[in-house]
Amino acid sequence: MLMIKGLFRGVFQIALFAALLFIPAGTWHWSRAIQFLVVYGLLLLVSIIVLARLAPSSLEARLLPLAAKSQPMADRVITSLFLLSLFYKNPRNQENENEWQHEYLAIGVHHPQVQHDSYRHRTS
Repeated sequence: MLMIKGLFRGVFQIALFAALLFIPAGTWHWSRAIQFLVVYGLLLLVSIIVLARLAPSSLEARLLPLAAKSQPMADRVITSLFLLSLFYKNPRNQENENEWQHEYLAIGVHHPQVQHDSYRHRTS
């Protein structure tokens, strides 16, 4: 039962990562993101199976919510700040709304509205 719960959590994690990668990119045609998800999924599958067989208490602890009631307040604050920082939007990109598309091109996304040869690396 613990392994099944871990596998469901793993599928949820992969789905969340896929949404966080593909929705901002605006395309499913991003081979590096697909490769990342496949490799991450395989590593997650192996780690869940190994933990369920060899150290079930470790897998149980891993499946606990991020903020438990027994967690110290300082840990809760740091965890909350870290999670909020993931959604921080850099204000320097607000001047040029299309700049984010160029940054994605640098890591292998083909965005249909941007020409590949128009990408220029900013040195400043």
